[in-house]
Amino acid sequence: MQTLLDVIAEIRRLKEREALRFYNGFRTWKLSYEDLYRRIAAFAAHLDRSGLQKGDRVMLWAENRPEWVCAFWGCVARGIQVVPVDYRSSIELVRRIQGEVQARLIVTGDAVRCEGIECPQFPAAELGVLPGNEGFTPAAISPN
Repeated sequence: MQTLLDVIAEIRRLKEREALRFYNGFRTWKLSYEDLYRRIAAFAAHLDRSGLQKGDRVMLWAENRPEWVCAFWGCVARGIQVVPVDYRSSIELVRRIQGEVQARLIVTGDAVRCEGIECPQFPAAELGVLPGNEGFTPAAISPN
């Protein structure tokens, strides 16, 4: 394995095996590697449609959930730098981080409120309803 893209290839290969298990307080949800790969592909297509490119930055400001994982790997697949932020961080800290890193998108969880942040936002909960991306191919990224 030379880059994180090799992990995406492995995700695709594992197909129906269980990739993620998530308990939301009421029930347990399971996601196969095939489901995970489809959602990664869908988010990568969303990034493409939004005009984000290799080298841009996306902040992940969301609680621990499967959509966080899909957004992370979708960014990796496009060579987009991920800036994870604890969902319990204050809005002031998030504004400061966004200003420093010049993130072009913030993926938000249900537990955060982004009022006053001048940056496009994408609710993580909407990741499951993005259109598919059947021709998905990760971007070429060198080990360097």
